[in-house]
Amino acid sequence: MSASEFQYNTMAFSALTDADRAVWRHIRAARPALASPFFSLGWHDAVDATRGDVEVVRISLDGEARGFFPFVRGPLGLLRPAGAPMADWHGFVGPAGLAVDAGNVLRAARGKAFRFSGAAADDPVLELAREVAGTSFLMDISGGYEAYEVEARKQHPKAFRNLRARARKLHERHVEMRLDDRDPENLATVLAMKRSQYRSTRQIDIFEFSWTRELIETLFARRDHNEPESTRGLLSTLWIDGSLAAGHFGLQDDATLHYWFPVYVARFADMSPGIILLHEIAKASTVLGIQRIDLGDGDYRFKEEFADELLPIIGGTARVAARGERGHPKRFRAATEVANPVRRRVARISHALTRRVDLMSALHRWSPARDGGASHRP
Repeated sequence: MSASEFQYNTMAFSALTDADRAVWRHIRAARPALASPFFSLGWHDAVDATRGDVEVVRISLDGEARGFFPFVRGPLGLLRPAGAPMADWHGFVGPAGLAVDAGNVLRAARGKAFRFSGAAADDPVLELAREVAGTSFLMDISGGYEAYEVEARKQHPKAFRNLRARARKLHERHVEMRLDDRDPENLATVLAMKRSQYRSTRQIDIFEFSWTRELIETLFARRDHNEPESTRGLLSTLWIDGSLAAGHFGLQDDATLHYWFPVYVARFADMSPGIILLHEIAKASTVLGIQRIDLGDGDYRFKEEFADELLPIIGGTARVAARGERGHPKRFRAATEVANPVRRRVARISHALTRRVDLMSALHRWSPARDGGASHRP
């Protein structure tokens, strides 16, 4: 079937019916690339509860939902992923082979462009708008931590020798692990540490904005309630001699944990408490209901050393093509595909600068368009 056969209907995310939500869950279950918690209904519910401006393009055929494209509105017709810049994964929730045109989706949403940084490489709506490519690193612990470690140690024996040496050094002290820490005061402390880290490294403090803090608190509170969707926050802390040495707040949905906001105290750096905490979480995978940990993208050595599975991701900007044009007006190449090393570096720097400016813009809550939805058929 062609993209023109579909109907594109834009509505508030909260207007999705129970039948729509059932289709969403079925799509995710059938497509491994959508396993990230950021593709879950629960994530979008939480974002909408704190921001109140999440919308979705519902793609249907003969009235039956076939896919969904969630977003929030920015200035001047720019659309962004729901929860951006906190949503490390985002994009089209639908079968990988579905022939959906980005221009039709954007026109239905009354948008001019959609900026993304963490879409699945086979996203049928966004793949032609790819400007840069990256990798998300995963730890597969579905067979248990011991089985994972046996295979991972073969690839990076030095990393695991160092890990064991630091663990021995650490356990010479009085150490306490709280892998499912439900104390809200400890959450506040971890977030304060993260904000201090942002400032000391001259990064944008995303928690300066109230909705981001409210989102974390909403996800954290789900740990103690029977929510209809399983997406929730997991706080883990490591204590040395009674002092908080490292903390991590992750996003968990079903069996996947996204490694999200890690932080550690500088005076304990020689013991690598953050890395130790990560592996303690992995060791407790059965108790915590985790089968894989998504470490996200980024050029960090520990991700390369401890990941045993790689998933390609893409970033770029999808734009509305002029009527009569096929697909996108321009096909971009990933920065990693640029042969000239100087041009490749320029492409990466340009993308990084664009992301920084976009990050500040994304953190602002722009006026939502809740007019009852709009229908569009190309």
